[in-house]
Amino acid sequence: YQRRVRGSRMLFKSIFRKRKCRTHKNNLQKRSSSCATSLSADSSKIKKVADQSPTFVPSTEGKMLKILEKVPDNTLKDTYGRFHNYLRISITERCNLRCTYCMPEEGVPLSAKDHLLTTEELIRVCRLFVQEGVDKIRLTGGEPTIRKDVVELVKELGQISGLKQIAMTTNGIVLAKKLPKLVEYGLTLINISLDTLDPLKFPIITRRNGFDNVMNSIKTCLLYTSPSPRDS
Repeated sequence: YQRRVRGSRMLFKSIFRKRKCRTHKNNLQKRSSSCATSLSADSSKIKKVADQSPTFVPSTEGKMLKILEKVPDNTLKDTYGRFHNYLRISITERCNLRCTYCMPEEGVPLSAKDHLLTTEELIRVCRLFVQEGVDKIRLTGGEPTIRKDVVELVKELGQISGLKQIAMTTNGIVLAKKLPKLVEYGLTLINISLDTLDPLKFPIITRRNGFDNVMNSIKTCLLYTSPSPRDS
């Protein structure tokens, strides 16, 4: 009798497990079918909206990006329809600091001169990008202010029709001396990198002196600032 009861219990458990597996499998199939239908519906909605209104395009995450202004046909666009009007150019690989997080104390090997763009080539490249819709160019490095003809380069950029902003990222070591001419020739934005406000820590991080020079450059920049529209 005990063997029969034990055998019937085991049979009941086996049947129950099979039914449970079938139920779980059916639920998974229903969910996957529902998800597929939902995704298909969402995709068709996005495509429908994008086709009806040119002011909306799907982003990489599948969301909607609203473009407030009509983008000209000659504007640089990627495969998702996003337009690009901002160009960053490294005009030198040299630097007058040796920051611990950036390069070794002895510096790094420099590229051969004939492997680098000349000033004329840089200007030509910038003109071509502006023709394709770029209206903001940022000069970086290395340290852009130690390039010998950086002032003349900014002057040439300032004469390009359609270029609205010329920006620069700098460590500020020699900026103060060149800033008046840079502003005169068209520099509109400046970004100064300063790792610490402690003058004792500055040479430890950068392996060079120059904290006072950077602070002087910041003060000089403030003389050329104009009130932000948000402040008025």
